[in-house]
Amino acid sequence: MISKEMPALTEQETEAVLSQVNQAEKNHIEWLARLHEYLICGGPLPDNVCDKNAHHLCQFGLWYYKETSSLIKNTECYKELGDIHKEMHISASALINSWQSNKKIDLTEYRGFIGKQHALLQHLTQLRDNLNSTLMSYDNLTGALRRDPFMLLFEKEMNQARRSDVNFCIVMMDLDFFKKVNDSHGHLVGDKVLQKTALTISQELRTYDSLCRYGGEEFIVLLPNTVIDDARLIIERIRKSVEKQVVQTVEGNKIQVTISAGITQVNNNLTLNGNIDLADKALYQAKSEGRNKVCSL
Repeated sequence: MISKEMPALTEQETEAVLSQVNQAEKNHIEWLARLHEYLICGGPLPDNVCDKNAHHLCQFGLWYYKETSSLIKNTECYKELGDIHKEMHISASALINSWQSNKKIDLTEYRGFIGKQHALLQHLTQLRDNLNSTLMSYDNLTGALRRDPFMLLFEKEMNQARRSDVNFCIVMMDLDFFKKVNDSHGHLVGDKVLQKTALTISQELRTYDSLCRYGGEEFIVLLPNTVIDDARLIIERIRKSVEKQVVQTVEGNKIQVTISAGITQVNNNLTLNGNIDLADKALYQAKSEGRNKVCSL
């Protein structure tokens, strides 16, 4: 399920940010080890540790203030992480000053430093958990959203539409005669066709649209702030792009598929499933009229 605090990230964006967070934590633990080596064993002092801007200059700080993806900068967990990191550096500087002046560290000060260290790691864990939760919201095969997180987005969009009286559309899509692909070429080739089709659809959507693998070879698309005439233009463009795509098998066979689509402009007086049912009926109409079509209700 998508974390409520996380923005709407794609699978690739989530993986990239997660990699950054893991590296930042590794850098911080290495910094912490060097600090303890100095305090306990007389090892070299970490660079810039007593600078008034030390929290900006360590490797963790460089990531936090200069390299962090803008995709997570507005989350509460990220903001709190920066405050805790700064406080921890202030505590570290106080410990070093005490050691350099008295060759002794005050137990209360040290416990305060360790408490901030624990808080920092807890916030990193929370941030990682939020990102992993977002990552788990995607279908492993196609990279599209799974059904449950999509329904949460759909509900959120409907609630917003009720408050602000804006229009949006949903679209049911289905690959035509997909069973023939599996029967003729096998499920591995069928998987490649699904992956290619999901990629083609995603490339034609706007950045704020959402694609979900609803089940099997069926997809559902959420088009925020969109009236039905504009939705038709978007989905017709997708239909033509899918029609042109080619998937080549290892045997050299070239496979082309088409999609049928049903659009409905969401009725705020209906339930989520009631609106999906309208889009599904429009999809059925497109199938009945010969497939490779876009219909609306």
